[in-house]
Amino acid sequence: MPIGYSNWKNFCLDLRDTELYTWQLDKGIAITSGDGVYGIPYVVEGYGIIYNDAIMQKYFALSSKAVSFSSMEEVDNFDKLKAVVEDMTRHKDDLEIEGVFASTSFGSGEDWRWQTHLANVPVYFAFRDKNISDTDTLDFTYAENYKNIFDLYIGNSCTIPTTLSKKSVSDSMEEFALEKAAIVQNGNWAWSQIASVEDNKVLEENVKYLPLYMGIDGEESQGLCIGTAF
Repeated sequence: MPIGYSNWKNFCLDLRDTELYTWQLDKGIAITSGDGVYGIPYVVEGYGIIYNDAIMQKYFALSSKAVSFSSMEEVDNFDKLKAVVEDMTRHKDDLEIEGVFASTSFGSGEDWRWQTHLANVPVYFAFRDKNISDTDTLDFTYAENYKNIFDLYIGNSCTIPTTLSKKSVSDSMEEFALEKAAIVQNGNWAWSQIASVEDNKVLEENVKYLPLYMGIDGEESQGLCIGTAF
């Protein structure tokens, strides 16, 4: 990653003439400096909001639902997501869930989903809107947007907020797998976590994704976040 390279650049080998670099199809995602190549990604991963489509379809079939749309395909911004989530909370007994979102894990070493993955979105939009380079000072322009989605997670969770410091990513994936919750934030590696839970109830074809919506202009055309590991 660029930050990692800036810390270790004095110890990095130039890989541009290696056979490994010839295998990379998209050379634009390598870490480069001048003509040198100092980082080659070995995996590309995506992440966002994962939902159990079986539970969502059950919600949209309710005659008493408060929203006017009828599928998650119509949810393309934060306001729509918030309306669905808060109404699902009111109907959680009908949906046989303990909460809409799985745990927002705050345990030590377990907060990477919020420190990096979720935080990347407001940072990206700040870079976009202010034409910020990596040498500029970044103000947290979209701090309120970041807070809003955090509040949505925590306020509509299957877990009491005061216990989140004891929760792990494994706990949240288990809650999703056992259909205690309908939504969890994670990435495309999550299916292996879900499938490995004893008594998993979620079918693979019902694991669907939404982008990380938080009420920023232009998010309707936003896709999943994509990153690399080096």
